[in-house]
Amino acid sequence: MQPTLSLLLAATLGSAAHAAEVRCLISSDARPPIRLQFTFPEGKKLLGQVRYERGSAAIPVKRLSSTTIDAEPDRPWSFETTWRETTAGGGSYTMLTQGARVYAFSYTGAKGKTTTFLEDLEASGERGCEWRRAG
Repeated sequence: MQPTLSLLLAATLGSAAHAAEVRCLISSDARPPIRLQFTFPEGKKLLGQVRYERGSAAIPVKRLSSTTIDAEPDRPWSFETTWRETTAGGGSYTMLTQGARVYAFSYTGAKGKTTTFLEDLEASGERGCEWRRAG
C-alpha cells in the first residue's frame, strides 16, 4: 500500500504545481529595466506571489478584485485583476488579460508611483522566468 500512497501523493503534488500561472514581465518605463516573475493561481484561489530579479525573496500578494470586461464577438473575455502585496505598506499590481495574454500590467507603490510592465515572453522557462543578460 505504501507505493500506491506515494504515487497518489506524487500525482497530487504534480497537479498542484500546474495550478498556477507564471508570467515574466519587464518594465517599459524604468531604466535600468525592472524584471519580475508574477505567479498567480488558477481558479478561485486568492494568493499569489511576485519575485523580482534582484529581490531577496518572493512577495506574497492577495487578489483584491477581478472585473470582466465586455469582449468583442468571437474573442475571449478580458479581465482586469488587482492584487495587493500582503506586507505592511505594500503596493498593488493591476493586470489586464485576454485569454492567455497579458495586455497591460502595472505596479503602484505605497507612495503612488506607478511602473508599467510588458510581458517578457523570451524570459519564460520551464522553471519560471530565466532572465538572460546581453553581453
